[in-house]
Amino acid sequence: MLKNAKVIKTARNKYQQAREEFGSFHLGETVFIEPSIARRGDPIRINYQGLLKNSGADAVYLHYGFDRWNSPQTVAMYPSPEGIFQAEVRANGNYEMNFCFKDSANNWDNNSGQDWSITLQ
Repeated sequence: MLKNAKVIKTARNKYQQAREEFGSFHLGETVFIEPSIARRGDPIRINYQGLLKNSGADAVYLHYGFDRWNSPQTVAMYPSPEGIFQAEVRANGNYEMNFCFKDSANNWDNNSGQDWSITLQ
């Protein structure tokens, strides 16, 4: 039990460091984007350290679309040295990006059925 508490504390500390260093925008405690303001046409990094990662997923994929899930795509995420899964995509929508995550066993983290979305500027 103490080992799990240490892992969680380490993850939270790294999460806080990333927040301060990169000016990221946080969507709860498990997802954050960089840069903090997503602009149409610019690259966006999605960072994930949620349910799938914490359940031991060997691979995590970002499933995303724009403007209410138009043109959905799925891309592999890569683990950072801190163990946070990351993917970079171009913000090709007009007003929002919608996304969720899945692992190689096809388990989904869709934010309790609400998915995630960010406004594009």
